[in-house]
Amino acid sequence: MPFRPQPDVLLYRPAACHLQHPIRHGLPLVLLLFATLILGMGRPDDATSHSLRLRGDQVVPAVNSPALAVGSITVEADGSVRGNLSTSGLIATQAAIRAAEVGSNGPVVIDLVSTGSTWVVPAGAILTPEQLAQYRAGGLYVDVSSDAHPQGEIRAQLEP
Repeated sequence: MPFRPQPDVLLYRPAACHLQHPIRHGLPLVLLLFATLILGMGRPDDATSHSLRLRGDQVVPAVNSPALAVGSITVEADGSVRGNLSTSGLIATQAAIRAAEVGSNGPVVIDLVSTGSTWVVPAGAILTPEQLAQYRAGGLYVDVSSDAHPQGEIRAQLEP
């Protein structure tokens, strides 16, 4: 004769409980997933870091220059910016983050500060909402100017 456990002897009851009340037990999980989706919707990652290599062939019009700059620029989700560049092969007179797509020149958005051959994004630098939208569309770049090339000697696009 097969063994049949009595109802009060069952060892696993939660499954039966979930089957009887799926909304009561599943609703908190569904609400948590929905809130996570809504709160995260349309938001980019917390920060995007760019390893840069500025060259003369990226300038508009292109410049034949032995100059080079390497560095890193980080753009946070709120538009705050930090980073630095190290230059070589030129005497830089200005370094800046500018607004324009590849193949175009544009106005200065953030002037970098010189500390010799290193240029640093100033503390507290932040993009406006319009500039942040331009950045997200690939419309910001970094360039370094010199007396020989005041419109820019080397350049790199910030591609999100």
